[in-house]
Amino acid sequence: MGLCRTKTIVGKREAERSRQPTKPNQCRHDGRRSMAGKAGGLKGVALIGGGANSTVAGALHFFQDPSTGYTEVRGKVTGLAPGRHGFHIHVFGDTTNGCNSTGPHFNPHNKPHGAPFDDERHVGDLGNIVANKDGVAEVFIRDLQVWLS
Repeated sequence: MGLCRTKTIVGKREAERSRQPTKPNQCRHDGRRSMAGKAGGLKGVALIGGGANSTVAGALHFFQDPSTGYTEVRGKVTGLAPGRHGFHIHVFGDTTNGCNSTGPHFNPHNKPHGAPFDDERHVGDLGNIVANKDGVAEVFIRDLQVWLS
C-alpha cells in the first residue's frame, strides 16, 4: 500500500460518479458495515510510514470475505496535508528505501491507471482518501479486484 505520491486520481468518468450507482465489480467507499467480524476470511495488515523526514503514519486492515468476494480495507492514515490523496497498492511491501523499494503499482493484468469505478484499472488503484483539517484520513474501502490469496 503506498502513499508515496499524493497525486489525486481522477477517473475517466469522474463527473458521472455521483450520479451512478457503484457497479458490482467495483470499489465502494460508502461506509457500509464492516466484514471484519466474519469467520473464514483472509486477513492482512499494512503499516504505513512516510520515511525519515515525514510524519505520515497509519495502519490498514484488510479482510477478504470468501462468501462475497469483497476485500475490505479499513484504517487510518495521519500526518497528511488536508485534502485528497491518491491511494494505491504497490507490488512490494518493502519501504526500507522509501518509495524506491516499493516497486510499481500493483497491476497484474497490465491495465491503464483508472479510478475504482472504471472498467479498466490497475488492481491497486483504489481512488482517493481525504485527509481532514488535522491531516487524518479515515479509510473504508470495499473492492472486488483486490484479493489476499
